[in-house]
Amino acid sequence: MGTVYEHSLGRQLQFYVSKESVLGTFNPPATGDSMRIIKVAMDPKVNRKNRRDSYMATRDTEERITGRSEHSWAVDAYYVPSGVKTTAPDCGPFLEALFGKELVGSNDVTYSQLSSQTLKSLSLTRRIEGKIMETMWGCVPESMTFKCSGSDEPKIHFEGRAKGYVQTGYSTLNGGMSATNQMHVQTADYNMFGVNSVVKIDADDGTSDEGYQITVDHATGSITAFANGGGGTVTATSGAHGLTNGQSVIISGTTNYNGTFVVSSVATNTFKFTDTWVADDGTGTWNRAFTIVAANDGGAASVSEIDTDTVVPWTPTFTDVGVPMTGISGSLTWDNLDISALVTGFEFTVKANNKYVDDSCFQQDMIDAIPGFFDITGKVDVRLRSDFVVKLLNRKDFGSLALAVVVGGAAQTGTRLEIAVGQLEQEYTPIDIPESEESVLSIPIYALGTATGNDSFTWKHT
Repeated sequence: MGTVYEHSLGRQLQFYVSKESVLGTFNPPATGDSMRIIKVAMDPKVNRKNRRDSYMATRDTEERITGRSEHSWAVDAYYVPSGVKTTAPDCGPFLEALFGKELVGSNDVTYSQLSSQTLKSLSLTRRIEGKIMETMWGCVPESMTFKCSGSDEPKIHFEGRAKGYVQTGYSTLNGGMSATNQMHVQTADYNMFGVNSVVKIDADDGTSDEGYQITVDHATGSITAFANGGGGTVTATSGAHGLTNGQSVIISGTTNYNGTFVVSSVATNTFKFTDTWVADDGTGTWNRAFTIVAANDGGAASVSEIDTDTVVPWTPTFTDVGVPMTGISGSLTWDNLDISALVTGFEFTVKANNKYVDDSCFQQDMIDAIPGFFDITGKVDVRLRSDFVVKLLNRKDFGSLALAVVVGGAAQTGTRLEIAVGQLEQEYTPIDIPESEESVLSIPIYALGTATGNDSFTWKHT
């Protein structure tokens, strides 16, 4: 027996990551921005403070004060090489935004640290079929963790902060559209759409409507009187409405003037719209239209549609390039000694230590991020063997070592990852020697750079 309603299913999730040209300027998803993920979390947070004055007539909280927004996100995925030596893996935008520098060579793509104050940001979009879509923009990666073990495939984890967040629902048009860049949805669904929503409208005008990015400010107002405006117009009184000539509004809650109209003859507290004057209905409500700011199909940001056409979340066709690494091919070299056979697992964490500018007065969201020092840490789990024990003696004088990790296929095939740590310092850790099993040591490491460049860590896709 089938279900009555369609549900949002995780297996139908599509995820996209787009590079932004300016931090916080939303970039709608495009073909090629898709990324297959294990799990993604988007955590919008708006701080609310309870108002509890000293003298209140009740013990209940009567009001909450809206404060700043602090949005965060996290992504878990297999590491998926592209299979093309000069094409980045599907998580490439995250790597570039975290490290700061992406260099495409003749045989590889390399990521390394950037010392300038320039931070690169991302727009993240996840959509579950036509049910719901979430979008974050101004996304700055704060940390990355890459790990691999003998029983687990290489996986990568990113997390960070975001400037803005919005959900996009679905509805139908409330009134037809004719070569306009403004659209109305049903009044009851008005708050299901937010700024930077991207929608698709049912195409019945002979064109293939792809995605339309819309801006929404949820502007609404009350009408306190209607009057004959003359010349086939009606004058509506609405105190400090903020509308401008040419904007489209939907009027509801009246007897004679419900519908979609273009405002004209705007004054501070009044505006006109074209309709037949009947009588003063006294009161009503207006909602401003959504404005189309970009058309993802490459056409003009205006459409022609009929009333009740569906409006649903839109993303481009999902493409999946490359396959995950197996985790059984590669090598690990510790201070020029190949210890591949000893390694049971390894892990690297890169933390950017950004300072997020989210304490400015009169600003709802984070307005900037200032890059800090990189902390690159990790651990290598090894079985202790006589030819490797001597390397542990470096802990006594804190001498620096070199580490090179290779994961995946042959070089220059687009299936291989090479991680190089030019200088690292290994931390102290206790040696556990079990009674009946071999000794396994987990060695914490810390990557160091030189004073002449950002060279503590290099990530190469080849």
